[in-house]
Amino acid sequence: MIRQDGRWQSLASRSVTLPDWRFRELADSELKPLKPLPCREQSTLKSLNNTIATFIRFSNTTDKPVTFTWINFEGKPQLTRGQSETLAPNKTSFRHTWVTHPFIITDSKGTCLGIYQPTAEPSIVVIGGK
Repeated sequence: MIRQDGRWQSLASRSVTLPDWRFRELADSELKPLKPLPCREQSTLKSLNNTIATFIRFSNTTDKPVTFTWINFEGKPQLTRGQSETLAPNKTSFRHTWVTHPFIITDSKGTCLGIYQPTAEPSIVVIGGK
């Protein structure tokens, strides 16, 4: 309690520790490699909640563009801007996301190349396996 303007007021505080990936760029070696889930599991996957924040770096080591797309709360790929991104050959991109938010990787024809489920640790998805 504090006294302000002649009245007593409640004062509350909360300490939050933020992960260092929020403040600096991490090297690939600091990121946990994610393994793909089989594409046949797509129909069983959907985003569940926004509870635990995390980070994924997508690295396209192929010679063709690929697209990574968030699978929404209804289990459908969310193709809107900001939720789906085409990654040029030999380029990387990152996404701040949530642990329960899967991503599907597709080629230019829309064929699934893999599905990735984020973990609490900052992670990397290497498309092409190099």
